Amino acid sequence: MPYIEPSRRKHLDPLVAQLARALTSKGEVNYVFTRIVCSLLTTPSTYGHISSARAIFMDAYDEFTRKVMWKYEDQKEQENGEVHQLGKGVTDDRQVA
Repeated sequence: MPYIEPSRRKHLDPLVAQLARALTSKGEVNYVFTRIVCSLLTTPSTYGHISSARAIFMDAYDEFTRKVMWKYEDQKEQENGEVHQLGKGVTDDRQVA
């Protein structure tokens, strides 16, 4: 969950902003994410440690999908109309994998 205390955000946000300005490609973003998460693994790693590290990526993915992607999709549907075939008999029970 990314909803950390404001005091921690105040400390981390400048570091994140500096790092974000330095990144020039999706590959670099992937590299940085991977390095940060892997730096949290212990040696030797167990399945539990690796699974927890993977959960960090999945949780970030879920949060991005919920807060950014769905909002964008809803906005575009409002602007351009729904895809009628998809809207027939389908309820809005979206879940992230």
